[in-house]
Amino acid sequence: MAKISNTGVYPNVTPKADDYFILTDASDSKKTKTTKVSDLSAYISGSLSSDIITAVVTVSSAQIQSLNSSPVTLLNSSTKIIVPLSIVVRYNYGTIAYTVAGLGNNYIGIDYVSAGSIWAPVPNLNGVVGSTQHLLQPSTGNGAAYQTATNTSKLIWYYDANDPAAGDGTVTFNIQYREITF
Repeated sequence: MAKISNTGVYPNVTPKADDYFILTDASDSKKTKTTKVSDLSAYISGSLSSDIITAVVTVSSAQIQSLNSSPVTLLNSSTKIIVPLSIVVRYNYGTIAYTVAGLGNNYIGIDYVSAGSIWAPVPNLNGVVGSTQHLLQPSTGNGAAYQTATNTSKLIWYYDANDPAAGDGTVTFNIQYREITF
């Protein structure tokens, strides 16, 4: 019998959805069976995405104007740990730009409002006069190399110095995340 690595007998091909391949069915006495590439693709897509949750959260201008004094909780779980995977933030410009005295920085934090909880910096709203959107990147320089998460995990947006003022736009977060328990 030829070895699978013998490409003269078993040539390499680019698989197509209707192609078959052989597998061992662990749930049926390890019998050898066939399946289609399309079946495997659907299985992988379903198993990878089934535990990913998407939340869309819009923050009002009143909430934005008190982001330092009253940080906004974007997600809250009383029984699970929130693990952010991807966050896209969209600033929806109104008619007046925000002003932020002394500027400061604003962040997405996990559980707490502190340097040790920073997940990602958020672009500053000071003086922005048009709608923008950004894919947030997890922080490696502005905060801790890791974040402390408890079993009552929250995802919080906050300014670290002053409240923004005067603006009337909103901010929408599209958050993809998982919830885990131990």
